[in-house]
Amino acid sequence: MNRGQRPLGSWATLVVIGGLVILMGVTFVFFRPLVALLPEDQRFISLTPEQLNAFNPKLFVWIGLVFRSWGAFAIGLGIMLCTVAGTAYRAGERWAWWTLAVVGVLTFGIFLAVNVFLGSDFEFLLALLCGAYVWALWRGRS
Repeated sequence: MNRGQRPLGSWATLVVIGGLVILMGVTFVFFRPLVALLPEDQRFISLTPEQLNAFNPKLFVWIGLVFRSWGAFAIGLGIMLCTVAGTAYRAGERWAWWTLAVVGVLTFGIFLAVNVFLGSDFEFLLALLCGAYVWALWRGRS
């Protein structure tokens, strides 16, 4: 059901967030595996990369694979967000609003909650993105 075009600020914000998710995914595929542990990771687990490597040298190979697969997932999610927000959502399709709402709660909500729990250095940025996402959906509701 088409209810008229969504406001520019609403769909454009969701497209930008989708683009940022793609960028995050690209960095996770190509750059994040090069950094064994971020300072926040070391704070949480209370171990250095050297201690982890001594425990099991394959651990960092595994971490690299996990980050690459997570990055690829983020790239796909970002492409989906950009496509749905820039087309069906923009045009006012109700199913697109619901799709973006469910996707946002499941992905951004859980991602933010886990980062807060871990004491991530990026939790403020993630909270801003979640807030912008919710604002865009609220602004575009019909």
